[in-house]
Amino acid sequence: MSAMGNHEVVATFVPAVGANLRSSSDTRTLQVVAGPTHVDSTTVLTLERSGVEFGDPVRATATVAAPGVAAAGQVEFRAVSGANVVTLSAPVNGGEATVAFPELSVGSWSITAAFVPTGTVVQPSASAPVQVSVSPATARLTHTEVTLDRSAALRGEAVTATASVTSRTGTPTGQVAFTVGGVETVVSLSNGSASVVLPALTTGLHQVVASFTPGDPTRFIASSSQPRELRVQDASTLVLSLSAASTASDRPVVATATVSGSGGTPAGTVRFDVGGRSVSGVLVNGTVSASLPSLAPGEYQARATYVPVSEFQRGASSSQPLVVTAPIDPPV
Repeated sequence: MSAMGNHEVVATFVPAVGANLRSSSDTRTLQVVAGPTHVDSTTVLTLERSGVEFGDPVRATATVAAPGVAAAGQVEFRAVSGANVVTLSAPVNGGEATVAFPELSVGSWSITAAFVPTGTVVQPSASAPVQVSVSPATARLTHTEVTLDRSAALRGEAVTATASVTSRTGTPTGQVAFTVGGVETVVSLSNGSASVVLPALTTGLHQVVASFTPGDPTRFIASSSQPRELRVQDASTLVLSLSAASTASDRPVVATATVSGSGGTPAGTVRFDVGGRSVSGVLVNGTVSASLPSLAPGEYQARATYVPVSEFQRGASSSQPLVVTAPIDPPV
């Protein structure tokens, strides 16, 4: 770095030996002056709202400016109401710093912002005070909704219910009671949400309801969700067998389906499908048989599907190969 004052800068061109060029030069004057020893800054404070209810945060933003220089440092925010003093700080980012005062007590508050710079060039500054009024809270309506991670489950399978409690202003706090099958489970809210693994339920159709109880009834009003349906079923197993794996097209093939379950004997119907055609039968003591439709010669896959009428899981069998050959007794 050159000293202060005027300095001559000379540039000289010297051609290479043998080049048909002449040397040349030029001179310019560079004036070096003293830079500023300090730069004044300004800090302007704004509030998101001039009045809030108790429990609502008071958001404050300080805008810091310094001519020709990027202001670096932090802002110290100070809220005063009588003998009550609350202080927060935040770094300056892009010329701004923002904080949120949580739950200032009821009354009139005066908030100021003071810029504390990093380094010695930019000078500190402070904002003018800005007033905010905190009024007593009024109870707010809430909305509770319950969701399930599945709408149908096997008996003994874990099902998780989640309740979300919202309000137009603020995040509700308190507890949620999940009720299903006559059993109630209470869970505390966290950021407006609560989850629970439902208790073991019997087979059948159940309704899950979530009821919100506020921690502070002066701030939030209790609410309940609409019921969410959950169907609990017993597991079922379907086994398909054929009377023959290969047959002539003029000979019948009998398909037999056996359905077993963990909670008794399944009832319902079984549909047999093969070659784009189907035939159905009613289960009797968990078993049903039917003659498959006539098929042209070829290779097929036969399948069975169980359609329950009781609280059993719908199911399908594995496929069974079937080869159909030319008729044994050709038509006369």
